[in-house]
Amino acid sequence: QIVDAAPIAGIGVEFNTATRAVTVGDLTFTLRGPGSGWYDAGTNTIVLVDTTTATTLQVTSSGIGIETIHIIGNDDVALRSLTTGAGIQLGNVDIDGPVTLLTTGSSDFGGVWNLFGGVSSARLGDLTGVTINAGTVNTLTMGELTGGSINVDNANVIRITGSSSGDVTSRIGDIRTLDIRGDMTGDIASKGTLSAL
Repeated sequence: QIVDAAPIAGIGVEFNTATRAVTVGDLTFTLRGPGSGWYDAGTNTIVLVDTTTATTLQVTSSGIGIETIHIIGNDDVALRSLTTGAGIQLGNVDIDGPVTLLTTGSSDFGGVWNLFGGVSSARLGDLTGVTINAGTVNTLTMGELTGGSINVDNANVIRITGSSSGDVTSRIGDIRTLDIRGDMTGDIASKGTLSAL
């Protein structure tokens, strides 16, 4: 669990374009492009510093079982892509700037993902108890949403391929398409237009 504190670079192991892939235990961190990352094994937290929409971050695991990784950044950090491999689940995430592509598997940690800079494309697994707070979302596709919620400023497409007992809310604008393939038992609210359901 992330402690309520500002991100601090310089704690743990640094990884960046110059270092290429850095391995800590079963985990491998690969960052390419501007900025750098620091991994603190004591809190399982990655701190991003000065990354931009030209930066890619990949986290993979060679171990057995599930590792929960938290990601936080300094002001206005952004990413071109954030990808997690098998055996990795996201815990708490706090990224101020835009994320072009987010690809991650299932998570039952029940964390809070703050992505206020928006997400162009998100491809997610099944989420349990996860709260997503995002700016503008172009396309978000995921498996089941059990509890938790998806809260966006506005969205072009939100697609849930399984059932949803979580809430889906647009705080400012429209949700142009909300496609839920399974049962929907959570609440749906749109400040603007909900064009297709």
